[in-house]
Amino acid sequence: MIKAESKTELVKLLCERYGITENTVYTRLRKLEMRETKQDGILFLSDEQIQTLDELDLYLKTDDRASIASFITQQCTDVLPSEVQSPEYSSNHSPFSHSFTSDGTANQIAQLVAIAQQKAGGILIAERALTAKYLANPELLDDELKEQIAHWDEKCLPTSITAEEFANHLLSELS
Repeated sequence: MIKAESKTELVKLLCERYGITENTVYTRLRKLEMRETKQDGILFLSDEQIQTLDELDLYLKTDDRASIASFITQQCTDVLPSEVQSPEYSSNHSPFSHSFTSDGTANQIAQLVAIAQQKAGGILIAERALTAKYLANPELLDDELKEQIAHWDEKCLPTSITAEEFANHLLSELS
């Protein structure tokens, strides 16, 4: 738990802890929808919130391509696959080990993002795998597609002509 007498002091403590600027602290707190708690005039972040901030900081420092959004998504997808596959899955059930806000808004949004990413990823993987399969084995295509390919092959493939025929063709277009 981190305690402070003011928001400025709390932010300063987080800056020192993570070696980041005040703007970066505010950005992280905002994107995680994390709010400090005030009790008896003292502001604090819970152990759970600090753990999340620690995990985020480590995540961002270990991968140059990492972002806060990808961290939130990763937190969701760590537990989503088995939950989403379950037919008993309920929108009221939260598979997350912690919540960024008291109302869980960040978790709900992150969950939707994670599910959409999984679906999109699955579609892209399947599409590319099937495309590669049919490109390598065009005989597996249905007859109508084979006819369309043959039609366009005839239209698009260059026909063999001699240099003299080609020159005459070019000259006839210029006149």
